[in-house]
Amino acid sequence: MDEKTLKNLAQSLSADTEALPYMPYLLQDLWLLGSSPSQMIRLICGHAAVTAETRVLDLACGKGPAAVSFAKKFGCKVLGIDITPEFISIAKAKGVEYGVSELCEFRVDNVVEAAESLKDYDLVIWGAAGCVWGDYPKTLRALCGVIKQGGFVLMDDGYIKSRDSRLKYDYAYPTFDEWQDLIRSAGLSYVGHSAHRGEEIDYDAETAYIKKRAEELKIKYPQKAGIFEAYVNNQIAESDDLSGDELVGVVWLLKKA
Repeated sequence: MDEKTLKNLAQSLSADTEALPYMPYLLQDLWLLGSSPSQMIRLICGHAAVTAETRVLDLACGKGPAAVSFAKKFGCKVLGIDITPEFISIAKAKGVEYGVSELCEFRVDNVVEAAESLKDYDLVIWGAAGCVWGDYPKTLRALCGVIKQGGFVLMDDGYIKSRDSRLKYDYAYPTFDEWQDLIRSAGLSYVGHSAHRGEEIDYDAETAYIKKRAEELKIKYPQKAGIFEAYVNNQIAESDDLSGDELVGVVWLLKKA
């Protein structure tokens, strides 16, 4: 993976590139990594028919919660791709645990490279994975490129309420209106969105698990304590932002125009 893509991947995880090798350990207690499959399922069900014939691609699938949930709910085949081998191993195990291993294929790959060859899917899921392509226009165009005409994108991200919004975590979120312009420019149309709800994603609990694992790593690798502290601080800041009034975490449902 080239240095630019590596940096974009780290930013999508609210981390520094030096923290990337430790992500499996830091996130070992979490299956859901920042997005809610049930929220995605409710949103898509309100606007489209997902059947056993629907081809679903879960890019940056993490440990597979969305892929497994969609296969379980709809009986559809899902391809999940992630760069982290440890995550893919867990995703495969979860597929077996939930009885959908024949429907779910999980593959270790660079999603940026994979998206160049994967085409004509009915639905692509991009769950809280940020801008691995470098910015929102490139990310939206890449997601648009893997679906067929009339296909859908489910994208977990967020918007700020105004350009005057002040966030603790330094990340350039668009406003709601700016999102609409970005969506149209990428050849997609806005269908709907669903705001995160606290009972579905407990940001404080997620942060507590990560903080515990970071403390263990600091003991094991004291010379790298600053890396783990920085990651935890980013998680706290992002959690505070999502729990506050200026940033709205959402799942977007978009359609290829």
